[in-house]
Amino acid sequence: FLDNMGLNWEESAALMGVHTLGRAELKHSGYDGWWTTPENSRRFDNSYFVNMLAGGWCEELNVNGCDAAALNAGECVEKHQWKRCDKGMVESGLAHEMMLNSDLCLAYLDQEGGDGQLRAGEDHCCAWVHSNTAMDARVNVGDFDMGGVIRNNGNFFCNQECDRPLEGGGGLYACGQDTRAQSVRELEACCAGAAGAPDCRSNGLSEERGPGGPAVESVRRFAEDELFFALTFVDVWKKVTENGFGNLRSLGHCVA
Repeated sequence: FLDNMGLNWEESAALMGVHTLGRAELKHSGYDGWWTTPENSRRFDNSYFVNMLAGGWCEELNVNGCDAAALNAGECVEKHQWKRCDKGMVESGLAHEMMLNSDLCLAYLDQEGGDGQLRAGEDHCCAWVHSNTAMDARVNVGDFDMGGVIRNNGNFFCNQECDRPLEGGGGLYACGQDTRAQSVRELEACCAGAAGAPDCRSNGLSEERGPGGPAVESVRRFAEDELFFALTFVDVWKKVTENGFGNLRSLGHCVA
């Protein structure tokens, strides 16, 4: 997108928003799942971006089932992706939600000490953000307000409803609260399926390379404001579909 289409990172993120529609299937791409819920996958909205920031993500390996013999014979390659791993996602029986490297790299970097590129199968980390990025004082991430993102997710963050007591006496799940206790609750909720995994670098969870992926602020703004995403997408779609054509005319000017 950047090199061949001349897009900037915000425009690239907007174009990736088409993943809010449809799903990936093994028979077509070797990947499997929805980028949002099956219900949302029928609507063109900003749920792709909401999902990216309001959920936790961990790697899912060899989703296409490429066995060792076929791999060694060059008959297939292993396909790795990212799956929702926040608390209760598997137990609830909810549909399989996934992201590809090319999705999550907009908002997240690899774990500490890596080259900056997030790759399932190589980076065994959990991708998530705090509901309040001030919780981690190691890096100045500026104003990264997750409030609108959480509101657009039905007041849920990592599959836990905000401002309600956690089951088992775990205390109040107070999204946006700048406390160590809430930070721990969010880690346990967002990365429940990847216990003990290091953090993928993101806003508030990064020390070496700043706040997160190259389009993380655009992802947050799109997740917060659906109209802003829609207007940006319309401009970008026009740009990419007209790319390389210098003499386009409206249909009313075409010769019959």
